[in-house]
Amino acid sequence: MNESIAILVFILLMFLRELSDIRKIQIKARKKPCQMLMSVFIAIGLVALFWSNKSILDLRLLTFVALVLFYGFAPQGIGSKRVIKVGILNGDLDKYQKIELESCDPSSHCTKVWFYKKKNSVTVLEVKGNVRLVQKYLCQHVNSKIVQIKS
Repeated sequence: MNESIAILVFILLMFLRELSDIRKIQIKARKKPCQMLMSVFIAIGLVALFWSNKSILDLRLLTFVALVLFYGFAPQGIGSKRVIKVGILNGDLDKYQKIELESCDPSSHCTKVWFYKKKNSVTVLEVKGNVRLVQKYLCQHVNSKIVQIKS
């Protein structure tokens, strides 16, 4: 029981930290309906498969289900100083070696942004706004030499 309460407390602290980061989003990423739908199906499946009548096990299960749903529905985007995405602990814009921008679709006004931290460490976001708008925003907050437009 004690470890279940400790896990719950740590997950609540993580939720609070993520919620405080979400408030700092300046350019929002596009919602991904497939990701949201999959998180709902996984959550329902977990509850259907692993539900028991023991409150301790159910508390652990509901905590894990809350994590799955939070990951599926949490907003993502770019803040003034960092990339805000669930699971990124240190997304400071200054840490990235290169940032590449590419237009997803001219009619949808969306831009795909690649954040390169190391050789094999890349974070990708599809944000709302055209390429020039996102480039202008990023150049105001980081060294403009690392922001490039993919052709």
